[in-house]
Amino acid sequence: MVQRKTDWWLFKERHLVECLFNKLKHNRRLATRYDKLSRTFVAFLKLASSMVWLA
Repeated sequence: MVQRKTDWWLFKERHLVECLFNKLKHNRRLATRYDKLSRTFVAFLKLASSMVWLA
């Protein structure tokens, strides 16, 4: 078997994105998508993302 070279920078960035999605899924409103309109969903997604960023 040939082992691929690991791009550690890319791995680190991917890990950060996966952690962000995990933190956003803890918010029940985003996980179940209670909002009917896409604009209200995106607005709450931006609000939740900024709350995660500030924490």
